[in-house]
Amino acid sequence: MTDKKILVVDDDEAIRRLEEKILSSQGYQVRTARDGNEALQALKEGTFHLILLDVMMPGLNGFEVGQAVKGDPATAEIPIVFVTAKGDTEAQREGYRSGGMLYLTKPFTSTKLLSVVKTVVGVE
Repeated sequence: MTDKKILVVDDDEAIRRLEEKILSSQGYQVRTARDGNEALQALKEGTFHLILLDVMMPGLNGFEVGQAVKGDPATAEIPIVFVTAKGDTEAQREGYRSGGMLYLTKPFTSTKLLSVVKTVVGVE
């Protein structure tokens, strides 16, 4: 069991559940959010070691959420990994400009997801 807390943000329920299942099976504590506003609320209520953030969502998109996270001193140090089907070069550039440290394209394997998470938050 790890004390690492991860916020999974995706408007697709199946993706949220998949990421939660994969991460929970490895002992990570996972909280999910359906959209950008829910994610920002979760960040006010708890501390996280990583945010897995979808890009294309209704309301605030992932880039806007990333900018909000990095613009707030209380959350600015939380690493962000964008997890999205939008994998073109310009989208990746925008992700990095919005505070993302890595960019994982969908579809992904559980091995790839865990590798990225372990790279960012470390292994207990």
